[in-house]
Amino acid sequence: MTITESQIGLVQASAPVLKDKGTDITNHFYKNLLSSNPQLKSIFNLTNQRSGQQPFALASVLLEYALHITNPSVLAGPVENINHKHASLGVTPAQYDVVGAQLLASLEAVLGSDVFNQEMRTAWAEAYGILAHMMIDNEKVRYTGAQREKWLKSDASTEKEDSSYSPYFRTCKVVDKVQEADDVVSLRFWPEGYEGDTLPKYQAGQYIGVRVWVEEEGQWQIRQYTLSDEPESAIKKGYRITPKNIGMVSGIMHRLEKSDKVGLSFPQGLFTFIESPSTRLSADATKAPLVFISAGIGLTPLLSIMLDLLHEDGRDTKRALSWIHSTRSVSLYAFKAQIDELVAQYPQLRSRTFNTGVKKDEKKGVDYDFESRVKLDVLAPSEDLHLDDERTLYYISGPISFMNDVGKALRQSGVPANRMKAEVFGVGDVTF
Repeated sequence: MTITESQIGLVQASAPVLKDKGTDITNHFYKNLLSSNPQLKSIFNLTNQRSGQQPFALASVLLEYALHITNPSVLAGPVENINHKHASLGVTPAQYDVVGAQLLASLEAVLGSDVFNQEMRTAWAEAYGILAHMMIDNEKVRYTGAQREKWLKSDASTEKEDSSYSPYFRTCKVVDKVQEADDVVSLRFWPEGYEGDTLPKYQAGQYIGVRVWVEEEGQWQIRQYTLSDEPESAIKKGYRITPKNIGMVSGIMHRLEKSDKVGLSFPQGLFTFIESPSTRLSADATKAPLVFISAGIGLTPLLSIMLDLLHEDGRDTKRALSWIHSTRSVSLYAFKAQIDELVAQYPQLRSRTFNTGVKKDEKKGVDYDFESRVKLDVLAPSEDLHLDDERTLYYISGPISFMNDVGKALRQSGVPANRMKAEVFGVGDVTF
């Protein structure tokens, strides 16, 4: 597809009105898209639809696209993240056509035919087509490869049971369930068709899509959950997720028992650690330190990455690791016992716990270190945060407000944004 200079100008000129009317446009878009195409409800998070989070997210993407249409490389990072999410949801090329048609209809309905005239409509149709083709091409990569293709192989039994069957989800059964905290469980799954085999190896920090039937909605729903175990263990024992009982689908996950079945998509995600020249051994024979900073259930991707590094490094002290976590009480701190054991076992690992809701039986210095939210200024600059090493990488995961606060504090301590990496659960973004 091609777009002319004049059409680019029209799309750019629409940026101010998108900023002003963006949420109105996307509210209209989702309402009409899902009423006309109910089969798409399984892809969209219905809770986010009702809260207004999903419409706001799409409005932000449209605005950024209008602003940067002549320099799409600015959007490369966000687009790649969306590609991974789409692959975990099983988004198909044909669905982009449906979305595009409704988007144009909603732009005209909200802006009116005087503003969104035929010339503007044609310009936006061309612009959307370019974006859609870029997304489709990128997502093809997420669906190809021997391991992925085996995972995505048609599951006839599921197809018979479910008229809205998707080939992007493989039937998996629960093989283990562990209570990790008062409101957190771990579920381990093994896929049908992999008996006597090992599972595809994912990158620590990635997630999978979980597809379940929601009776009260009369609808299939998909949620993404981090794979919380180290890859080497998971490929032999089963993929593990660790949901907090906080929402409609997570509640269903908590009620699952051994042998229950769900659909899982192939692992995706960019919140990973990959060794690079800047993190390998330096002149002083050390590797770049990693500092993990989490709140609540945000610890799951960080745990996977940390376990993977400890598996790789063993008791080698060339890479220092710091684990900094915020919890509302020790009883809500999933994996605390395991982390304490790891600290005792690995000399390169240091842990600090912030507790915002200390209970009578919780002891400072034993169960937690600080009675407050995470405050970087009470931590040891060198031993806990490794601020004196310009190679240190900071992995942050938790609620968006928490990540923004931590990122801001790190910036004030002299850490550049390119040494921070954050994982956003659901809709939204961080601003460092």
